Amino acid sequence: MKPKKQNKDFLKNMMTLLSGSALAQIIPFLMLPVLQKWFYSPAQFGELALYSSLTMLLAQVAGVKYEFAIVKADTNTEAQDVFVGTVVISLVFTLIMSIAFLVFPVFTGKLFGVQEISSYFYLVPFSIFFFSNYEILNYWNNRKKKYKRIASAKVVKTLGAETAKLGLGNSIYNANGLAVGRVVGEFFAYFLLAIKFIV
Repeated sequence: MKPKKQNKDFLKNMMTLLSGSALAQIIPFLMLPVLQKWFYSPAQFGELALYSSLTMLLAQVAGVKYEFAIVKADTNTEAQDVFVGTVVISLVFTLIMSIAFLVFPVFTGKLFGVQEISSYFYLVPFSIFFFSNYEILNYWNNRKKKYKRIASAKVVKTLGAETAKLGLGNSIYNANGLAVGRVVGEFFAYFLLAIKFIV
């Protein structure tokens, strides 16, 4: 490939990813004042921050960072093997965390210092599974240079989350609406990439 063509493709791919990231950040920025004023209390946003920190940490650990090897693999066969292995590890980790948070909530809450959000524990396995596998699929798409797909998933994730938060704001699920909305966004992003991977 010629240098000019390489530079053009690089700039195009970079702009695709940047535009997706920018739009994914603008949506919650615009929604935040609405959610704060009419739907959720400051305490609920504080709980969401704690829940997000917990689940992000666990989701990052779930694949033990093997997903990095997907991009660096020498062959597609090797990349596929790493992909499958990472998904299996993520599933096992999710199962272990499900038992920890649902069967031993008091012990686990104290262990992670998150006793105050024990009412969110039933959501933790979903967040770990959807987000960790979303990340694994992101690395796969990065290897395949499917940058539009990666950008689209980011927008879908944010749009799904913010729409769910808004919809749950006046429902009986308002108490956990912010965290449920986050899980909904993670699900949509994972689902989009999973469907594209299968087909």
